[in-house]
Amino acid sequence: MKCSKCGKKVGRDGVCVSCGTQCRTPKTSLLGNFALVFAFFIPIVGLVLGIIAVCLAPGKQDKVLLADGIKAIVMSVVVTAAHILLLYVLAMLGVAVPFIIANIAG
Repeated sequence: MKCSKCGKKVGRDGVCVSCGTQCRTPKTSLLGNFALVFAFFIPIVGLVLGIIAVCLAPGKQDKVLLADGIKAIVMSVVVTAAHILLLYVLAMLGVAVPFIIANIAG
């Protein structure tokens, strides 16, 4: 990570080795958060944003963005599978319920 004040390298403790400025690393990433939200509500958009987040993690050093991107990809796949399973069950109920009612009534 680089210092926001002078641009030099920041040590592991978050203090710039050149100017001594206290630099903090971001704990969240905006793209990662959007990817996670969209992965739950609109899975295909979450999948695309997750892939973009993983690709944009510079040299895999931005671990927050990388982790959020991977979580968004997994979540979008799981939510999509759940949607497909739910649609399958509802379709089977839609086919089976009228058949059962017709057999009971007649």
